[in-house]
Amino acid sequence: RYYSCILPNIAGMCDEVKAASDTESEGDHLTGRGAMTLESLFSSLSHFFGRNGRHLYDYQLAIQRFAHREGTSAFGVRNVMSLWCLNPAVVFQDIADLTHSVILTSGTLSPMGSFASELGVQFDACMEAPHVIDADSQVFASVLSSGPTTHRLNASYKTADAYSFQDELGASIEEICRIVPGGALVFFPSYKLLDKLKVRWSQTGQWARLNARKPVFVEPRGSTEELEPVLNGYYNAILGKVPLKKGRGGAKQIVKNRVRKNSSQESAKGGAAFLAVCRG
Repeated sequence: RYYSCILPNIAGMCDEVKAASDTESEGDHLTGRGAMTLESLFSSLSHFFGRNGRHLYDYQLAIQRFAHREGTSAFGVRNVMSLWCLNPAVVFQDIADLTHSVILTSGTLSPMGSFASELGVQFDACMEAPHVIDADSQVFASVLSSGPTTHRLNASYKTADAYSFQDELGASIEEICRIVPGGALVFFPSYKLLDKLKVRWSQTGQWARLNARKPVFVEPRGSTEELEPVLNGYYNAILGKVPLKKGRGGAKQIVKNRVRKNSSQESAKGGAAFLAVCRG
C-alpha cells in the first residue's frame, strides 16, 4: 500500500514537468535538457516503486567519478550519481502487458531459453533459423601466436609500439592476403594502433607490398557519408570492377578488370583488403 501511494505522486510530478517545459507558455519554463533529465528520473522511479516494490532489489545506486581538464593545465573531478536497472524484465514486463503480441528478431538471440528468462516472459512461438554460412565448410577459426619469422604476435600495451611486432604483423597480413582469395577484413582494437601501423608500414615499404597483394582500403574516422564511398570501392575491387567513368554520350559505365589466368602477379592481387576498427 505504501508503494501504491507513491506512484500517483510521481505521475503528478511528471505532468508538472511537462507543463513547466512548455516554451509557448508565459513566464519561466524548464529547458529541454532539464525536462528530459527530470522525466528520465521520474520514469525510473515509477519502475522502481512499481508492482508493489517487487523490483527494488533489481536497481543499483552507483556513483562514478570522472576526471576532466579545466583550462589548459588544471584537472577537475566530476561526480555522477546513477540509478541502474540490472534486470531487463522490469521494463519489458510493462511492454508485454500493454501489447497484444510482441515479435523479437535478431541474429544474437540464441540461446533462446536464457534470453526469455532474462526478459521474464514466456514466448509461445520460437523459431531459430539456420545460419547462411556453413560452419563446417566455410569457416576456419585459428589463433596465430607468431608470424612468418616466428616472432611472437603480442598486441598488448607494452609491445604494440615495438617495431618488431609491427613488422611481423604486417608480414603476417601480407601472407594472409597472398593465400586468401577475395576480400580480407582486418580489424584493429583502436584507431591509434591502426595509425601507428600505417606510418610504420609506409616507412618500411610494407604498405606498398600489401597493396601489391590486394588494394588496401582503410575505414575513415568520420561519419557514414565518408564510409560509404570507401566500402563501395572495397566491394568493387573484390568484384573486379574499376570506379565509375563516363562513356560515350556521357553515360556512366562500370568496366570489369580482365584478370589473365596465366598471370600470377595479377591473380595474387585478386580481391581487396579492408582495415577497420572493431568497436565491440
